[in-house]
Amino acid sequence: MSAQIKVNAELHMKEAGIVNEIFDQLPENPTPGLMVVVDGVPQTYTNIDGEYGWWVMSQKAMYYTHYQTDSSKQWVVDHNLGTDSLMVHVYNEDNQLIMCNITQVNDNTLYIDLTSATTGRAIIFGASQAYAGYVPESSIPIQNESIAYGTDEPTADEDASLYVVIE
Repeated sequence: MSAQIKVNAELHMKEAGIVNEIFDQLPENPTPGLMVVVDGVPQTYTNIDGEYGWWVMSQKAMYYTHYQTDSSKQWVVDHNLGTDSLMVHVYNEDNQLIMCNITQVNDNTLYIDLTSATTGRAIIFGASQAYAGYVPESSIPIQNESIAYGTDEPTADEDASLYVVIE
């Protein structure tokens, strides 16, 4: 048997922290280890190579949730994610993950084929081409320093690395 700790409030720990909240900008005066999601991008405030700063942990999430209210063996999903790099999770009305066959029609539509007529939902995740850490022309105060993200969003032809200037 393993122990469980359930926290129903913000949890702040020395050198670690998790805040279950979505932010519209990076919080001021963060503690080391703080993890947040800003505009769909998970980030953590940590020390790498002797420098504290916000580090992007993933690209911006790109997803679509399809709700199938009419029982059917085939669901037609217009997700409009504009990519053929997809991951699909399909759940029945009892919220159980179910097996299915996926046929991609084009970059915006797919078919979900099931063994029997079912209602439920499908969550479709697409590979994001969005610049993960881009915050247009903003400067965010961090413990008497500021972090400025790139002033121009990279084009599709440019490397989407995170540009950070610590002043």
